[in-house]
Amino acid sequence: MYPFAKSELKRGGEVIASPYPLLTPPTGRGTGPLALRERVGERVFHPLALRERVGERVFHPFALRERVGERVFLLLLLLLLLPACRQAAPVDQAPDVQVLLTPGPDSLFVGPITFDLTLWDADGQPIDGAAPVSLRGDMSHAGMEPVLAEARGDGDGLYTADFEWTMAGDWTVTVEATLPDGRLKIATFAFAVEEFEATE
Repeated sequence: MYPFAKSELKRGGEVIASPYPLLTPPTGRGTGPLALRERVGERVFHPLALRERVGERVFHPFALRERVGERVFLLLLLLLLLPACRQAAPVDQAPDVQVLLTPGPDSLFVGPITFDLTLWDADGQPIDGAAPVSLRGDMSHAGMEPVLAEARGDGDGLYTADFEWTMAGDWTVTVEATLPDGRLKIATFAFAVEEFEATE
């Protein structure tokens, strides 16, 4: 409440206090919530005034709850989108098709080699016209770059590919062939490669 002051009347030099108080503006700083909100240019600690401060960090409990809710929503949305961004691993769509991958003579040593690849259908008939036919070689331990190669058709179901063993060790070669009917044939083969040692 505002402080009140009594009015003064003078009668022949005598001061007479009036019974009716006069409302005077406050001479000090107000302490009520309205006064806090009206103080311009000073830091205001009223809860409602905190939310009205533009361009400053708001610490109102409701504002904090809104920010936390937004962050939780964005995190959940990111977790839902990650599986969709991952590329699905290819699967063998032609289990009835047979694949034979044969390295040439003395081809299990480090260095360039040639692979012979043959495709047959369920009836044992050779499959021509498969394209692309790709080979991927991976070592058994992590950290090695894969070796990639493309096979070319030579007719009668036979395909050849130039390949290279870059290091001795256990390898897995994966063949992916797109058949003439559009299906994808996948087959894997294991090889043990050794260092070449020249004999005297």
